[in-house]
Amino acid sequence: MKDERYGCWRCTTRNCRAKQGYLCGTFFEGTHLTTKKVFHLSYLWAYRLGKYNYMEFPTGISSHSIVDWMSFFSDICAENFVKNEVLIGEEVNKGEFVLIVIFNLGIEVEVDETVVVRRKYERGRQPSKKDVWMIGGVERNTKHEKCFLAIVEGKRSAENLIPIIQQHILPGTIIYTDSKPRSRECRDRGLSGGGMSRFGFRVFWGCYHT
Repeated sequence: MKDERYGCWRCTTRNCRAKQGYLCGTFFEGTHLTTKKVFHLSYLWAYRLGKYNYMEFPTGISSHSIVDWMSFFSDICAENFVKNEVLIGEEVNKGEFVLIVIFNLGIEVEVDETVVVRRKYERGRQPSKKDVWMIGGVERNTKHEKCFLAIVEGKRSAENLIPIIQQHILPGTIIYTDSKPRSRECRDRGLSGGGMSRFGFRVFWGCYHT
């Protein structure tokens, strides 16, 4: 039963009468901020409204705490993607792929790598001595814009990256990366490639895996 007097849930069993706070077991458990301020921060984070130091005045929260919370929001999203794997892209045969390239059709996926442990400007929680690299991909110009995120074990070489790509992206999808050397590695290991033009500049390099 909800006990408004003490801000908690209370068991109605006569021999129990145990009490538990509203926030126990939730996202807000253990925080010293009000739920309203946490919602405010999450809104600013989700819509990328302003830099961290500009958030101090409207929220009344210190920049140190803001950096920690923004990192926490990102960590939760990363954990969700790692735990809930999805296949993205579109499976096509090699004949259809030729038509896709010629007529610029089909689903394209952007792939990139990032470090999720190291903190910008060395602020926030202390970074781990060992950097954790992740590879992610997002569908481009689709209705749902599905995406994936996975931890890269060991070196960020084609030998380690290609199995992750094949696990999360359907064969036949056009894959683009802004890393020319990585794209060349992929082509050398059986992924056919092709460059693309974006805003008049060839800044993305594509790989097609079979």
